[in-house]
Parts: sequence; structure tokens; C-alpha cells
Amino acid sequence: MKYYSILIPIFNELNSIRILLESLKIYFDQGHEIILIDDGSKDGTTEILKQANFIKLVILKYNKGKGSAIKEGLKHVTHNRILIFDGD
Repeated sequence: MKYYSILIPIFNELNSIRILLESLKIYFDQGHEIILIDDGSKDGTTEILKQANFIKLVILKYNKGKGSAIKEGLKHVTHNRILIFDGD
């Protein structure tokens, strides 16, 4: 099976982050790598992400925008195939 690194930049997604995490668990169970990049969230999103033990979490201190978050996430991938999704 070919595995993917799934990159998802996140910024202030407190209202939907739990649903997102639930929907990603199946991909982790299939062997894919899940990398969420918290782009400086200030609404409590970071604390919820820290509790998800099946993701790689990259935390940016300040919001720099989606492009910068993706560039930072790319530094942490381990698979040759990469998918990029929005957090919402």
C-alpha cells in the first residue's frame, strides 16, 4: 500500500476541530501520516490538538498564513506522497 502524509493547516477552528480529528482517525489507522499545523490559534484549538495522540502537531507561535503553515508542515513529512487539505 502507498502511504500519504496529510497536511492540514489550522487556525482558530475550535468549533469544528473535534469533528475534523474524528474524520482523520481512519486515515491514521490505515497507515497514513497526519500532520496538523496550528498557525497561531488563540481560541483553544491548540489545547484540543495536543490531546490527539495520532497526529503530528506543528505549532507556530504566530499566524503567518496558510502558505507559511504548509511550508513548515512539509519539513515534517515522512512519505513521498503528500495531500494538503483545509481544516474547515
